Amino acid sequence: MSNDALRFLRTLTLKSGVGVCEHDGACHRARAGITPLGIIALPEEATAQEEKLKEAREKAEARFAGIKRSLLARLGKKQRKAGNAAAKKKKSKPIAVVALRPDAVTFISEALSSDGASRLVGARDTDRNEKADRAPTAILHDSIVLSVGNKRYLATARVRREQLDAASALAGCPIEEGHHFEPAPWAVWRASRHYAPLKPKRGVHLRYIVGPNEGLVVLSANDQPLAWQIVARETEKEWFEGLLHAFHVLDLFAVRRLSVGPVAHFSVQGAADSAREWDALANAIRRPIQRVPGPAYGPEMVAFGAALGALDPAHDTLNLAKHVQDPPRILSMVPWAEVTLLVLLC
Repeated sequence: MSNDALRFLRTLTLKSGVGVCEHDGACHRARAGITPLGIIALPEEATAQEEKLKEAREKAEARFAGIKRSLLARLGKKQRKAGNAAAKKKKSKPIAVVALRPDAVTFISEALSSDGASRLVGARDTDRNEKADRAPTAILHDSIVLSVGNKRYLATARVRREQLDAASALAGCPIEEGHHFEPAPWAVWRASRHYAPLKPKRGVHLRYIVGPNEGLVVLSANDQPLAWQIVARETEKEWFEGLLHAFHVLDLFAVRRLSVGPVAHFSVQGAADSAREWDALANAIRRPIQRVPGPAYGPEMVAFGAALGALDPAHDTLNLAKHVQDPPRILSMVPWAEVTLLVLLC
């Protein structure tokens, strides 16, 4: 796409999302926008054009509301209140998604045998979060149920509260403002599928997303990320052995722990290496590895993946700050043990 066409598309941005990630002590930001022709990456200056469009829409709505008030004078007060409420809502700060470093987050997925088990595990994690919030070194959790065919898996991420606070301060995204915080590999997987959707979509996939300094290896089934490993790029030999080791570990995890079957499809994204290296890996695992388009793994890709998540903040996904953002539930504050004892004594 030419620069002129891209510039024109940016003027038609309907909605945008901001993603933030930390790398080597620096903060990286990205913006994704929804246009009539799809989702594109936006520069920060595109915000000015978006604000102008929003201001024009607000003026048109205000003009239309004035016409209605003049025609329906008796309903004017009610409409004015509704208009003020809508204006306040529009002035709220948009939600950003902050990607947390892979070494700051632990992630595990486990098979669920029934809906009852799902509710049981969900209640267990909620109880752990409530206890963690009161602990001196709190560990925050969030879980999401992933559906793969007729099977269900519970994906759980954990992070220490001090790590979350540090990421929030560096990104300039206060936790209390409702910004979302997710594992960086979760954001990378979103970006990876944006650039190269899985083909076929169904089945167990292993995708190598590689960059100049390290790589991310993601195990997925039906588009759902079930596990991942980070591979450091040190010497050429250690790099190759790390890629091979990641295959063996994740393939075994898929078969033994998750029971989704062995990996059937392999792909690599962002590879600038010669085909000989990937041919050697394909020979070692005895599977063909497909090369797919997409950028190299790095902070820019992480931030863009987080920005894609910010386009739909209401979508059910991981948010490690959720349990400290939600207001406390009244029922959770009731001392049920004491109440039960009193009822039995009466």
